[in-house]
Amino acid sequence: EEQSGYPTPRLVESWREQGHGFGLHPWVEEGVAYGYNRAWNDFVKHGYGPAAPTVRTHRVLWSGWVDTAKVQAQYGIHMSLDYYHAGPAMRRPDGSYVNGYLTGSGLPLPFVDEQGRLLRVYQQHTHIVDEHQIAAFDHGYEMNLSAADAVALSRQQIDQAVERFPSALGLQSHFDPYAFSPEKAAL
Repeated sequence: EEQSGYPTPRLVESWREQGHGFGLHPWVEEGVAYGYNRAWNDFVKHGYGPAAPTVRTHRVLWSGWVDTAKVQAQYGIHMSLDYYHAGPAMRRPDGSYVNGYLTGSGLPLPFVDEQGRLLRVYQQHTHIVDEHQIAAFDHGYEMNLSAADAVALSRQQIDQAVERFPSALGLQSHFDPYAFSPEKAAL
């Protein structure tokens, strides 16, 4: 079998047997509907079976208040992790960054359309974002924490979620900059 760079259906099934989910991760640079259609077709083409009902869009680009959620619903997505803790909006005037619950809660919230109707898609805030905490991606809005400080901050947020604010915590964690870049592995 030729190596495509994609995991085999057998490997995906073994991950599922270990309790992992496997779903879409659409690129939407050419539009949300197009990106989701392409991701869905690729998922089916590779024989990965049913997609998880949870999604994280690759790059979250503004497309309207609920336009993305409406497209997600068409593909059986019920949980969107697209609302995440990163970027210049998280920076205070003094240069420090906010952390914690941007919605006032760690609980999933339903999307509501322009007419006030609840959609069958919920958003879960992603609280712990590696590309925001450490300088692995060079976006220009990293906190530039050391690996040890990023772990300490993440532990603090997890402890608060358990002890003080019983809630779910979303996590975004990349392995690729470390796996493919020896100089970043030292972070």
